[in-house]
Formats: sequence, C-alpha cells, structure tokens
Amino acid sequence: MKKKLLVMAALLLMLLPTAVMAKTVKLWYAWTGQEKEAMMGIVAKYQQVSGNKVDALMVPFDALQGKYQTMAPQGQGPDVVIGPADWIGPFVQQRLIESVDGYASSADLNGFMPTVLNASKYSGKLYGLPESYKVVALVYNKDLVPNPPKNSDELIKIGKSLTNDKASKYGLVYDKGNFYYHVGWVGGFGGRILDSKNNPTFTSKAQIDAAKFVKSLHQAPNQIMPEEVDYNVAMNLFSSKLAGMMITGPWAIGDLAKSGINFGVTRLPMISSTNRWPSPLVGPEVVMMSAYSKDKNTAFDLIKFITSSQSQETMAKVGHLPSRVDVYTKPSLKANARMYNIIMGFKYQAEVGSPMPTAPEMNAGVWSNGNTYLSQVLSTNKRVEDIAKDVQARANESIKEMRKRK
Repeated sequence: MKKKLLVMAALLLMLLPTAVMAKTVKLWYAWTGQEKEAMMGIVAKYQQVSGNKVDALMVPFDALQGKYQTMAPQGQGPDVVIGPADWIGPFVQQRLIESVDGYASSADLNGFMPTVLNASKYSGKLYGLPESYKVVALVYNKDLVPNPPKNSDELIKIGKSLTNDKASKYGLVYDKGNFYYHVGWVGGFGGRILDSKNNPTFTSKAQIDAAKFVKSLHQAPNQIMPEEVDYNVAMNLFSSKLAGMMITGPWAIGDLAKSGINFGVTRLPMISSTNRWPSPLVGPEVVMMSAYSKDKNTAFDLIKFITSSQSQETMAKVGHLPSRVDVYTKPSLKANARMYNIIMGFKYQAEVGSPMPTAPEMNAGVWSNGNTYLSQVLSTNKRVEDIAKDVQARANESIKEMRKRK
C-alpha cells in the first residue's frame, strides 16, 4: 500500500508542473465553413503540443473589427485576433495591438514572402505575422478562353469576340464599382493609391489613365463588360458561361468549384501602353497580438503556430494562399493538382502585386471615396479629371479630420 501511495505521489508530481504552467489564450477570428473546421484542427494540435488551452471564438467578419475595438480596452477582448492588414493602421492608432518586433527572432521571420510580410508592417514596425494573403487575379474559362490575354490589347480583342450585349454575354466581369478591384489597374499605369506621405492620389496621371481605361471597357468600340455588375452578377455570369473572364480573389474558389466551370487563374494582363503589369493589392490575413494581452509571450507562441508551415499547409487545402514560400513545395499540396494550380495562379499574380497599405488614411480617405470615384466615372459623362479633383478634395478633408483626432 505504501509503495502504491509513493508511486501515485510521484505521478502527481510529474503532472503538476504541466498543470501549473498551462496557459489559456483567447483567439478571435472570422472564418466559417471549411476554414473554421481547418482552424479548429490547428487549435487542437496547438493545445496538444503546447499544453496550453485556446479559447477560440468565431466572430462574423462584419462585426469582428468593431467588437475588438470596443472590447479590447475593457480587458474583455482576445489575446490574439486575425484580420486583414488594413486594420493594422487604425488598431495602432488606437493602441489596440502590440508590435511583435520584440518577440519575433530573425528565424521566426525567415521563409515568408517579402511582399506579404511587408504588408504586415506599419511605420516600419511589424504588427503580426501573415497567416495567408488575398489578391485578385484573372480567372478565365478555359473552354471559352483557351489562351488567356498577356496584355490589355489581347484582353480587348478576346473580350470583344465573346461580347454580345443583347444576349448578355461578355468578355470580362468583376465588381467594377469596388475600388479594391480597381487598384491593380492604377499600378499598371505606373501609379500608387497613396503617395510617400500617405496622401491619396486620385488626381495623379496614373489614376486618371486607369479610370479612363476601365471606362473604355464599357463603351464602343471596346466594350467587353456589362453596364451593371457587382460580385454576385459577375459570379452568375461566369458560372453560367456567359462571361469568359472574371477578376476575383481566392474567396471565390468555393463558388467556382461548385459551378463546374473548367477555369484557370493567371495574372491580370500587362497594360500595352506602359508595358507594366497591373499590381493589385496583396493583403495578408494577419495574426495580431492584443496590446491588452496579459501574457504576450504565450500569445506570440500561438501566433507562431498559426502561421507555421505546418498550419499553412492545412489551411491551403481549403483555399488559403500560403504566405510561406516552402508550403508551395509540399507534396500534400501538389497531390491535389487542381487546387495547386489555382493557388499557384494567385501566387503568380501576387509576385507583381503591391503590399496592402496599412496606414489609417486608407480607411479615412481612400476606400469610400474610391468607390464614389468609380461610380461617377462609369455612370456619368463628366470629365474624369473633374471627378478626380472633387473626390481628391473630399478625401483630403476626411484625412485632415482623422489626423486632427490622432
């Protein structure tokens, strides 16, 4: 009996340090469906290897940013939150997230795609690690467009051969009123959406040229797009084989797969007049550390695990674009040739993309004003230059007010 008691006591002593050292980390994210299932598998694996517990909460994307901004200062938010890179600027401004520069070693940062890692920075500091990234690219129906266009002249030529406005057939479709989809064209004409001082550039030559180019795709003699189109209309037309090409991102992979369309993914065609590739925004899904976390070392430990090659390999199987270069060589990823080719198509586009600006000026002055800009360009007969001037003035005023509050 005494021996048994001693053995039990020894076992308890062996288990005690693990129980005492185990930590609880709160995680908020917005993924649903297969993405959520894959994430829960990663969380379970982390708990197994670390001995820590993860209190994971799925918050709908539309509510996640606001909920975090409200709850974090009250001490009721998570230790780790996953969101797009353009949240970084506002979060830093509101002192809601912690730079990970003091936690990440050079080894921790090795292997990330430079463009994606740079898009996780603000004012030279790194505010999280990129789990994956999003970028728009050209998706094409291989049966209607066997050879995708390499430049904008070919885009128009192929698009016109497919377009019959009366039959609701078109060469190209995308959410044309959404400035996010438009940014790549600006890069193709040699411009940026923010200058070196984070001021919007609506009146720049590149912005005006890009707007005129897109307007030309809606009018004779180069019409290849419908007059009215948003994401749902674009997806319906493409899925019904009424559109040969579409500009979209990895979030559409599931819907595209269900459609049964034989599709491929490649770069937006080079602008013929500039010989430049369009450079759509490369926006990471960043795993960020709360400034209010009481155990930042453990929080960063979870961040490293979620963004590890092993975890990214898991998420790639449900359509996430890996931010680590080595994941693209994994045999398990290559085993699914269809998904692998899709992911590689988006990677090919990202190689000439631009890092998503994390400056708060994006939210204050660019997004809503950019949408207004496109709406007026495409739906009125006003001079693009005059529209740009008015929109620039409104954007400047919004940013001026934001900077006053800073």
